[in-house]
Amino acid sequence: MEDMVLSPRLAGRLDEIARQENRTPEEVLESMLGQYQPALPVSRAQPDAGRGFSVQRAKQQVYARARAYWAEVGDAERLKLTDDQLDRRFWFFDEDGVPRLKTDSVTLPTPKGGGF
Repeated sequence: MEDMVLSPRLAGRLDEIARQENRTPEEVLESMLGQYQPALPVSRAQPDAGRGFSVQRAKQQVYARARAYWAEVGDAERLKLTDDQLDRRFWFFDEDGVPRLKTDSVTLPTPKGGGF
């Protein structure tokens, strides 16, 4: 395969993550690629094929978004979580777009007027 040319923005992000984790950019990429889960093609084997929605596909998209955030902020521990672990531990994205696990301390906003 030919050498790959990265945009300056992407190369800068990769270098920053590598620096934060005291690893080479190649090691960071290898780790990220090791966690990559390509979207599964819709087939007759999937029970919801043809209905336009797949729970598995939706989870993969959510976990990919969470992993992209953790890679951007250099959270190596959360980047190591497998899909099975995230199935048990993932909670939601907060109002700032930060992926939250069930173990995170989160202050939920209260409705105006103090009641429901």
